[in-house]
Amino acid sequence: MKRTIALAFVLAAVGSVARQQGPQLSDKRMRFAMWFVESSTTFPDKTSMTFEVSGNPVRGFSKDQNLEFSCRDMTGLINRGKDGDMHLKSGHMKGNVVLTVSDNAGTSRFESASVDLVDDGNTATVKVPTAILFTNTRSGDYGKRTMVMRGSKGTFVLRSLAEKNENPLISADVSGPVTITVDERDGKGKIVLYTLTGNTLDARSEGDNKVLTLTGNVHLTSDKTEPDKIGTILDFDVAQASVTLDKDFEVVKVRTKGSGSGSLRDKDGQ
Repeated sequence: MKRTIALAFVLAAVGSVARQQGPQLSDKRMRFAMWFVESSTTFPDKTSMTFEVSGNPVRGFSKDQNLEFSCRDMTGLINRGKDGDMHLKSGHMKGNVVLTVSDNAGTSRFESASVDLVDDGNTATVKVPTAILFTNTRSGDYGKRTMVMRGSKGTFVLRSLAEKNENPLISADVSGPVTITVDERDGKGKIVLYTLTGNTLDARSEGDNKVLTLTGNVHLTSDKTEPDKIGTILDFDVAQASVTLDKDFEVVKVRTKGSGSGSLRDKDGQ
């Protein structure tokens, strides 16, 4: 009881000095930290705490989860380990939400009006019930490649946040209309490699690859100014398409289904 009362007192004290630059909540090693203006905190047991915070904005990070976040209001559950380090087990974020997960090659960034995160230690589920902007970046010999996905709502399942992976996305189900654009930036500038659109998206990881299955009014087109970037010029309008991408977002396989039209030509236009 004394420990609980002491922790509550410390939280109340730091909450009253929100004007200071330091975080209003953190663990001893600064592996976890949050900044906010107002808060309400409860302590169900010795290893967990629930919270409601607001700010302009609320922001924070969890280094052990490779996670950064910002929003207007947030509620959630924090667990504390034996070493005192804190981990965000769940969070409901509202208002100008930006949630970023780092991996070995880049970042996955979720932007929306509302985002729910649940991390069970093995996988993390990100549910976005409102219009979403998802950005995934990769760096390599080609420079920097960025996949930008837009949809009306979506659910994403990621591998353990405690480990950085080359391919953290396990699955994604996104309602549309869905638009996916992949571009590349290097010392010469920026080009759009290809664009995908459809009514719904189902994405699954297969080894190092990702299989994107789009259904309904599917359109796929590659950039025609520098088609050698993916080796071919693609231009399809079909009912359904499954596009396999490697870890660098290169198109390695395309399967189509249903009525429609399309063309596939090599980089010389043949």
